[in-house]
Amino acid sequence: MIMPATRQAQPASGKDSSAASLLAGSTETALYPIEPVAEGILFPNSSRMEARARADDASSRFANREKRTGDSLVVMYHYVREKDSAQSGIKGITPRELGSQLDGLCEGFEPWDGFRLHEWLQSGQRSYAPGFVATFDDGLADHKAAADVLEERGLKGIFFVPTAVLCERRLLPAHAIHLLLGVLSDERFEDEILRFLREQWGRREPALTLDVNVAAKRMYHYEPPVRARLKYMLSMVLPRPVRNRLIEELFEQSFGSMEHWGEKWYLSENDVCDLQRRGHTIGAHGHSHEPLTRLGPADRQADLFRSARVLNEILGPAPRPLSYPYGAVDPGVAHIARLARFASAFTTDEKSLSSRSDRYRLPRIDTILVRKFDSGRQRPSPSQDTHGASVVPSRVASDTSPMRTEGDHSESEVRGLLERFLHAYWLRPENALWMTLRSMALSRCAWESPAADLCCGDGLFTFLHHGGLLDPAFDVFVGGFSADRSAGTGADRFDHVGDLYRPSVLTPPRRIVEVGSDLKPNLLEKARRLGVFSRLIEHDHERPLPLASESLRTIHCNAAYWLSNIDAFLADLRRVVHSDGRIILQVKLDSFRQSTLGRIGARVGNTIVDRIRGDRVEQWKSLTDRNGWERRFQCAHLKIESVRSVASAAHAAIWEVGLRPLAPLLSRMANSLTDHSRTSIKSDWVRTLVELAFPLCKPDIPGPSAESESVELQYELLPS
Repeated sequence: MIMPATRQAQPASGKDSSAASLLAGSTETALYPIEPVAEGILFPNSSRMEARARADDASSRFANREKRTGDSLVVMYHYVREKDSAQSGIKGITPRELGSQLDGLCEGFEPWDGFRLHEWLQSGQRSYAPGFVATFDDGLADHKAAADVLEERGLKGIFFVPTAVLCERRLLPAHAIHLLLGVLSDERFEDEILRFLREQWGRREPALTLDVNVAAKRMYHYEPPVRARLKYMLSMVLPRPVRNRLIEELFEQSFGSMEHWGEKWYLSENDVCDLQRRGHTIGAHGHSHEPLTRLGPADRQADLFRSARVLNEILGPAPRPLSYPYGAVDPGVAHIARLARFASAFTTDEKSLSSRSDRYRLPRIDTILVRKFDSGRQRPSPSQDTHGASVVPSRVASDTSPMRTEGDHSESEVRGLLERFLHAYWLRPENALWMTLRSMALSRCAWESPAADLCCGDGLFTFLHHGGLLDPAFDVFVGGFSADRSAGTGADRFDHVGDLYRPSVLTPPRRIVEVGSDLKPNLLEKARRLGVFSRLIEHDHERPLPLASESLRTIHCNAAYWLSNIDAFLADLRRVVHSDGRIILQVKLDSFRQSTLGRIGARVGNTIVDRIRGDRVEQWKSLTDRNGWERRFQCAHLKIESVRSVASAAHAAIWEVGLRPLAPLLSRMANSLTDHSRTSIKSDWVRTLVELAFPLCKPDIPGPSAESESVELQYELLPS
């Protein structure tokens, strides 16, 4: 049976709506307002109608310009000032150059302001002609002149302010570095850094690996290699306390007090209030202007929440946008941005803005990519859309590329991934840990369309793995889990779906998988509500797949070991995979049987083992060792491209017990609480579990016998 899997429309109002009701409902659950901004929000002292009229008036000035279709642009500016040979380390644009660039942009794009961008995001990112927005980072005093240039053309901008400069009036390390680069040669600056580090750490110096040099060039592509490496090392590599002491010492030798320079370098509270009064949007740029991915979970949360609070105290409450300092973001940082109630968030990804852009990873292009505009006539070499209209400079990629596959994961990426799974499965943390391990392994594999996820279950793994984000208030234990006392120990309690099972999607997955299949209708209905599959098929995988031969480029399955007719299943996978495609199987090994419960069953009695384990392991009909699996692949004419460990015996020992026996009781208890109490307790629960489980997010940690024997492997297979 084939089920439609179209994404459900999100209702705009009403108690029973899913994402919209949680976002726009009570203050206990809302993360940010879902309705278009009202009076006194993005445009204080003016009504919403007046704000719209002002935006329409700006657009009407360019009604006769060349029309075009395609994506929009968000342009990022920093320094806007006249050239100063004494400050050669500052890369900026003059007010005249800014005006010329804005004139050129207005010829090809509809000018947007913060209000119109916010409405576009609220409308589902499908309304209005392609536009452009000018954004200004760092809260610099220069931006008063930039605002004048904008207003001369009837335009409004978005100004992102790191709130520390409003509270402390002290020069930030990033800007101190820019000034120092104007008086120190790159070679001398590097010598000073190494001298300081030798004094601090003896003869130890930071290891500048090839990866660091590549990352430096990627972040500072407009700088020569040595300077790019210097700036990257100071911003992203050195420990902050060491970096801060070094910069303060060098700055005082060359310029004097960083406090004195801070007073004149940045906008004041009165300045940001005046910019907002004039119709510009004020957004946050973090508090400390540190790369948020370098901070621990508590520090990054404190930084973003503080920046939101400071701006709200100065300017009044608002669904403000955020610009990530240095563009540094991962799933954990993006999640905190939502919790801090930012309306949207911008990166430094050099892409155009499209209907597929993630609201909390919105791309921007740097002014350097469009600065060749000359009074709207001379343009950089553009790419062309299908209508032949000039669109984006050729370096700018459209934000429609498939999800990239990464190799090693950073600590913040793993924490963010673990946190997403724990929010969904908080009362079964052993499941969340196992899914995190599987997702980490799967992210190393190429994934091409058309693709299928076989034995997809409720689709949550696929949704979260591919970057989807759910409201933290949602979890599977409301409407998606049976706490029935009469259910036996072997029952699948997740094979249940009720009216209250309403996944609240904050960010859709980066990839929609063409086919999802499973035997259980309840699980397929849950997958349908997530909208991660184009088509869902109810299918018994002991039988041939109802798919054409060579119709799929990627096949993923993490439950093949449940099947008894495994050889026929593998042969059928070989039939439906394209000759240039791949099959990704995550399979458990027979060594799983000898996990903790298997070893102690004879000592404690089978009653305890059965109570905890049930007969699940006995239902895994195709368990075998590594050699057995690889013989099966050979017989099915499948060639092994790669194999890697997913989980070890230590993970099996944790998964075997976990909270499984208590989960029905915990679910009934949690669901008897008020929504506010449940959300608060769940938040603390997840935070604690992240700290406990994060050290376990490695595929090879030692098990009970001090060995790191694998109990689940991931195979990438090619047709031979």
